[in-house]
Amino acid sequence: MVPNKVFQGAAAGCAIITSDTGAPARVFGDAIVLVPPGDADALAAALLSSRGTCPAPLAATAARELAEKRFSRPRWLPP
Repeated sequence: MVPNKVFQGAAAGCAIITSDTGAPARVFGDAIVLVPPGDADALAAALLSSRGTCPAPLAATAARELAEKRFSRPRWLPP
């Protein structure tokens, strides 16, 4: 199961850094940054790298594009 916060973050265009529990990787692939569950050092390293140019800022764009394409309501549907 992919946490709702991952979909919300992707839709908002945020970099996604989450635990590698299987489901997020299957849904978002390389569009998100995955860290081992419970590994605080890996999470800290991923957060610090998101301040620079790799890999999180590029992943944020990919995650947003994927969310818009796969999880948005089709524009032809009435509100």
